[in-house]
Amino acid sequence: MSIKVITKEQAQRDTENYYNKKTVNDFIYNEMINEPIIVDKIAKAVECITEHANTEFVYDSKNERMAHLRQLDIEDIVLDLFTIMFRIKERELFTAVVGQLEPSLKYTDEDKVDGLKTAAEIVAIVCVKTDFYDIIPARNNDTGMMLIKPCFQSEEIQQRIRETKYLPPMLVKPEEIKSKTDSGYLTIEKDRLILNDRRNMHSKEVCLDSINKFNQVPLELDVQMLKAMEMPDVTEADVRKSAAKKGKEVTDKQVEQAVTNAAEQREISYEIYKRMVKNGNEFYLTHKYDKRGRTYSQGYHVHTQGNDFKKAIISLKNKEVVEF
Repeated sequence: MSIKVITKEQAQRDTENYYNKKTVNDFIYNEMINEPIIVDKIAKAVECITEHANTEFVYDSKNERMAHLRQLDIEDIVLDLFTIMFRIKERELFTAVVGQLEPSLKYTDEDKVDGLKTAAEIVAIVCVKTDFYDIIPARNNDTGMMLIKPCFQSEEIQQRIRETKYLPPMLVKPEEIKSKTDSGYLTIEKDRLILNDRRNMHSKEVCLDSINKFNQVPLELDVQMLKAMEMPDVTEADVRKSAAKKGKEVTDKQVEQAVTNAAEQREISYEIYKRMVKNGNEFYLTHKYDKRGRTYSQGYHVHTQGNDFKKAIISLKNKEVVEF
């Protein structure tokens, strides 16, 4: 019997594919089409949006938007909307859902407002016609903003989303960064080198040599430290203190959700630590700049700028004795 040996490069590609948003969306799609009740609701949504697109309205501007909608594959738009809904854990801002759906309508940047208007109409119509999710008015919730709450949940989908929320460190050296849109990953061709680049992106040059040097440093987990220490739990007091530092107010519901999310990611982090040690305990972190040119390591489970615990469990892979 032959044993198939997987190289680190292939393992890295497999990891990136597993965490890829398209792969996760494909997983959600397969889950949806195997549920007859969801298939029926998708069909109903396609029917009512098609009817909406073929309606003649009073305003010419709206009729132009409907003409644009008729040129698109409405079933694909509905599937995108249902996928977005399955990604929601408990509730989401109405405006956030509209913003996520808008790219599916294929408007240009100049006509983005029209895309948002049409996306908002689609979200509202599908809610009324299918009961797949509820729209909660601002006056009826503790945030003061319009929310969306899914009526259908899948634990399998939620588990997959939790597992793939953050890419783990790379098992091999990142690819050389040659521009501000390179990622360093093997299968992810494009990324944004500058954090919050929608507000901070510019056409000027940045120092790519520094990023590449950071990316090429091999690291390892300190196994002894992992055995001696435990990752601290995130408490309600921690959440409130963090929000206060940022000048934000949080509701009891938001605090509870933040604590739950942190506990879930804590469990996933330990699973990733075990996997990394099992795979040879050598990894690389990718890095990005902020608008001031400061360098930040990327990731959640393992990175050099986390809390005391996350800093303590990282060591250089290639150690040298430094004489004083």
